[in-house]
Amino acid sequence: MNRLRSWVRRWLGVSDAPPPVAPPAPIPWQEILNRLGVGPTEEPRKPYKLPDPLPGVVPKVLPTKETGLVLAMDKGCEEVERVLATDGSNGAIPPAAWGFGDAGSIGPGVTFLGFPYLAELAQITEYRTPAESLSNEMTRRWLKHTNKGKSDKEDKIKQLDDRMDELNVRDLFREAALKTEQFGRAHLYVSVKNQDDDKTRQLPLDKIGKGELLGFSCVEPYWLTPYSWNATHPERKDFYKPQSWFVIGRKTHASRLLTFIFREVPDLLKPAYDFSGISITQLMMPYVNRWLRTAKNVNDLINIFSIVTLATDLQALIQKPADFMARLQVFTQARDNRGVMAVNKATEELTVNDVSLASLDKLQAQAQEHMATPGRMPLIKFFGITPTGLNTAGATEGEFQAWYDYVLGLLMLGFSPNYQRVLELVQMDLWGSVDPDIGFEWQNLYEPTAKEKGEMRKADADRDIGYINSSVVSPDEVREKLQQDPESGYNNLKGSAPEPQMVQEHNLNEEGAEAAHGRSEESAENAHARQLEVQTAE
Repeated sequence: MNRLRSWVRRWLGVSDAPPPVAPPAPIPWQEILNRLGVGPTEEPRKPYKLPDPLPGVVPKVLPTKETGLVLAMDKGCEEVERVLATDGSNGAIPPAAWGFGDAGSIGPGVTFLGFPYLAELAQITEYRTPAESLSNEMTRRWLKHTNKGKSDKEDKIKQLDDRMDELNVRDLFREAALKTEQFGRAHLYVSVKNQDDDKTRQLPLDKIGKGELLGFSCVEPYWLTPYSWNATHPERKDFYKPQSWFVIGRKTHASRLLTFIFREVPDLLKPAYDFSGISITQLMMPYVNRWLRTAKNVNDLINIFSIVTLATDLQALIQKPADFMARLQVFTQARDNRGVMAVNKATEELTVNDVSLASLDKLQAQAQEHMATPGRMPLIKFFGITPTGLNTAGATEGEFQAWYDYVLGLLMLGFSPNYQRVLELVQMDLWGSVDPDIGFEWQNLYEPTAKEKGEMRKADADRDIGYINSSVVSPDEVREKLQQDPESGYNNLKGSAPEPQMVQEHNLNEEGAEAAHGRSEESAENAHARQLEVQTAE
């Protein structure tokens, strides 16, 4: 029978296969959630792309050789257009090789936030405090200039210190550190006499003449965007380092800008970050969000920790619901410690249900304490006080030492190269050349208390006395050391050291003996003269 059915189907041209069944339509869960007023569970993924600069930062007409805004250069230093790495690979490297799923996009929370949003976050205390604390700490003790040679450089160092104070270099570095922590990048523009026109700004700044340095100015990063960079030769030192920048539409060579970046991002992410680093604001975001959510939830729970329950006959009250609701509204509005609720003793019961508030302070303090993690700073440095519920003993000496080591590392990484450049420019401005023997070193961030300073002074005095008694040093050498120490309290001493008391007494004894001997000789001479006078009279 089956064979006959199959033969008839083939003769009629009908297939033995069952007719195709259309797949069921997918359930539009997102549309259903939107209609219910429930938003998406995840933030939309942001694409990996170049950030959009503020209006006016990039000129409407880019500099070209035809417009005359680009100077002739060697072919090896010829600037290239703004491209990302592998843009010219013609598809040789697939997008999957980048490691960013979803066609090169980055998941939420790990992409560049953008300068306008970072500027808004700088108004919030939890984001601004760590940036200010770190920038102030980096310039609190500052540095001192040193002499690495054998010749005397005291006068030169004094001129250098005065010129640095005149140029306000310390405050400018503090401002640059603050902007770097807030935005991930900051710049100090080098202003040189007669070198601010459009063509000269494009030239490298190798040296300046005596008296040509006008000063430095701090520029926030959203007023700049890179013009060109090496994205094709990773073996070179300038790989993914901008060769020039647009400063409000004016092309400026990178050597005229001191760039501050404390936390570099990988090369793949540098164009997306507009060649900035990761700011402390971005690192703080998950911790601050948890803290704000915890603080809000704790505050809401405190406001509603007590719930009043009225047990009554609802069936009888349904007949007059307006009266019942008016009664509840009056009780709610007038509810305080002086309010009274009248109930039917036989049919109603009023109870108060309290929610336990135990350990809420610990949960809130833990979320608050975690905010100090990205900045690696002691709680007293972050909050200014030790909040209740945290370690009331305060930061230990080891915690402060770890904090000072972290700040010193940032000084060496973010400040030292730029200050070396400033030191060279200021020396050329003062003397027309750079003295290789003059350097600098960062001051120790640890500052002893008054009691500790007194103990150290006492120990130094005992040591000096021992050296003097052992004839290792002379009193004049110790006096000279005290004169040169601005914190000794004896830096205003003049002349050489007085002689020891024993030597003075010995000298006095010798002088007394000589005077007595002279008086005895004078008395003998007088007696002999009187005797001669008596004999002559006889």
